[in-house]
Amino acid sequence: MPSTMLAGRLAARLFGTSSALLRSCTPQRVLTDALTRSDATPTTRLSRRRFSLANTSRTTWARTPLQPQCRQLWSRQQRGRRSAGQQQQSRGYRYRYQRFGSGEKWYHEGMLRRWASRPTFYMEIGGVGVAVGGFYVYNLEEVGVSGRRRFNIVSPEMEKEIASGAFDELRQQYKNQIVTSHHPVVWKIQRILDRLIPVSGVEQDWELTVVNSPEANAMVLPGGKVFVFTGILNVADTEDRMAAVLGHEIAHNVAHHTAENLSRSVFIMLGAFSLLFVGVDLLHSRWLLQLVVGLPGSRRQESEADYIGLMMMARARYRPTGALEMWQRMQQLQKYSPPQFISTHPSSHNREEKIREWLPEAEQKYQEAVEEYKANHLSLPRITW
Repeated sequence: MPSTMLAGRLAARLFGTSSALLRSCTPQRVLTDALTRSDATPTTRLSRRRFSLANTSRTTWARTPLQPQCRQLWSRQQRGRRSAGQQQQSRGYRYRYQRFGSGEKWYHEGMLRRWASRPTFYMEIGGVGVAVGGFYVYNLEEVGVSGRRRFNIVSPEMEKEIASGAFDELRQQYKNQIVTSHHPVVWKIQRILDRLIPVSGVEQDWELTVVNSPEANAMVLPGGKVFVFTGILNVADTEDRMAAVLGHEIAHNVAHHTAENLSRSVFIMLGAFSLLFVGVDLLHSRWLLQLVVGLPGSRRQESEADYIGLMMMARARYRPTGALEMWQRMQQLQKYSPPQFISTHPSSHNREEKIREWLPEAEQKYQEAVEEYKANHLSLPRITW
């Protein structure tokens, strides 16, 4: 069906006018009549080719002589448009530019206002606060060595199951760079682990993987999966310094920091969704909560791992000053480090200062461990063959 006929039927339904009259009032029909009339003005004595329906302007339409019926219909349409516009202005309807995503903000603000207008609003807020606070307090636990209390809802079994996938991915990623177990570097690192693991208090199957990579890094995944990159040997170039590195990484496993991070992420996500109701979008709320909650918690974990690792290496009869030497060397080799408040780790300088505070306690444990070892392992006289 042609578009002019559709427009005519729609206008007839809206204005109560016959479709024949509306078709006669189209710009094409009026211009045709004007051009064929003998009394047409010079303005309307123009070429038919110039006045097609596609290029007919409102000015030409207004200057064209209209039939009385068409003029009456056009006036009625104009009055209807003006009255509709006046009603919208009286009701406060104005066009307002909205940027992308602003409607979602108004939607959540409206939800918050409706919730706040409920007569039981304060009772509901109090009930939610009591439930969340009780859940948090119920899941508090104490870290064994440091005595710090923290929130944790992830069991050690779940922690190991989650970390097993990361272990397989790392093995697959570095499968062509894994050093064989017969290499002297692997022997030296394994010997240090054999002295650290018994004093860690964690009974599980430990597995060492040495990766030939310039990356100065080491990690211990939940479940006893130890990864050491050969680039760390440039920093930990003695047994005492390597014991400080491995003791720090094993301490993360002892304190179950992976489970703590997973538990903290649950509260961060809940907080981010809660901030949606006050107009903060999800991306900015997560970034804000990570800066206020996540990063400080990660730095506390690193400091706690430094303390646990220092005491562990002292009980394994490694000099505690080796940890201080290792972080001094790390600070010398670091070319750039971000500001501490946006980093997951404390600065090397701050870690060095903390270790100096803990050294007297670590030296005492070191002396006790050496005396105990001498008492249980009597030295035999050398036999000359």
